[in-house]
This record gives sequence, C-alpha cells and structure tokens, in this order.
Amino acid sequence: MIQPVWRRLAPVLILSVWISAPARAETGQPAVLDTLLATYEKVETLNADFVQESRFAGFSTARRFAGVVNIQRPDRMRWDYRDGSDQQIYVNGREVTVYAPGMQQAIVSILSPASDGQIPIHLLSDVTGLTRTYSVEETAPHTLRLTPRELSPQTPERIDLELEPDSGLIHRVTMHLPGGNRSDITFSGQTVNGGVAAERFSFSAPKGTHVVRPEALPGGTR
Repeated sequence: MIQPVWRRLAPVLILSVWISAPARAETGQPAVLDTLLATYEKVETLNADFVQESRFAGFSTARRFAGVVNIQRPDRMRWDYRDGSDQQIYVNGREVTVYAPGMQQAIVSILSPASDGQIPIHLLSDVTGLTRTYSVEETAPHTLRLTPRELSPQTPERIDLELEPDSGLIHRVTMHLPGGNRSDITFSGQTVNGGVAAERFSFSAPKGTHVVRPEALPGGTR
C-alpha cells in the first residue's frame, strides 16, 4: 500500500509552478509578476535543494521533508525526497510517476484539471490566462499573492510566491489549502542552465516493483 495521501501530497502540490515556461509579462501586471516572468523566460534547466513543511489542521507538529529537484523546461521534472520520505517523483510531459522505493510501488497518473483536487495544475502553465483564474497582487516586496477568482474544493484558498531579490527566482511557495492545511516549500542553492542528464527524468521500474497505471495509458491496470 502506498503512503497515506497527506504524505504523498508533499512533492506534488507545486508541480504547476514549473510545468511550463512563462511567456512575456502582460502590461498592467504587478511589478513582481513582471520580474517573475522575465526571469523564468531565460530558464532552460534548474537544479535546487528544497525543504518543505506541511501543516495539517488539528495537529501542532509540522511534517518536514527535504530533497533535491531537477527541472527541464518546458515539462520535465524530478523530485527526490531524502529526508522525511524516500519518494521519487517523475514528471514527463503530462505523465506523473510517484515511486516509493521502500514499498516497491509506483503510481502513474496524468496531469489534468481533474486529476487531483489538491493541485493547482494550471497555476503558471498559461501565464496569459493567469489573471483570469487568479487575482494577483503584490503583498510585500518580492512577494505575490494568488487568490482564485472562483473558490471550490478543488482549488487552494490562496498561494503566496516569494522571489529571491537578486535573482528573481522563486524562493518560497506557500499553499493555503482548504480546511486550514498549509504547505511551505523553500528552495536554496538554485543553479540555472547548468544542465540535467536526460535519464534523470525517465522512470524505469526496478524488478519487483508494482506499477499502477490508469486504464487510459498503455498497459494500464487498477
């Protein structure tokens, strides 16, 4: 059995921040958003360390996770959890593989608006439509707040993005989820355009691993 959902959410909550390359900023956007878009327009690959703290309503202690993330625009990512979890997350196009080595299990899914109600899949995948989906405001220097224009159980109540003042890269993402849950992910040691080996993004199931795939995918099982 794979880990409970509250543990599996850790690497997936902010996938959409990295799914697609932002386009040029639209006129009239907050200055911090202009900076964000201009910065990521130049990013081809990105490698970083991350620390995540997930807080759940009714619990006083936060869950802490840490690891490394590799990104290759426009749609390839890999998250390796090395503290608090052993999971590996592979994103290749719209296909996501969550692999738990300790449980010898991998779950494959397809990114879509309905794939997981906890994930704002299209956060930055269509920058030109960002302000149609979210109310975007600059709440502090180098900080943006995204508030869904239409709240539902499938959207976070709000998302805060904090940028590094010097580089313009995202330093922290804070997801305020329904029910009072919250997830903070902080990035450090970010390296831009340093290259990432292509094989980093391809999951090959070790012998003995049970792979669960949707019926819509080749070889899909339930």
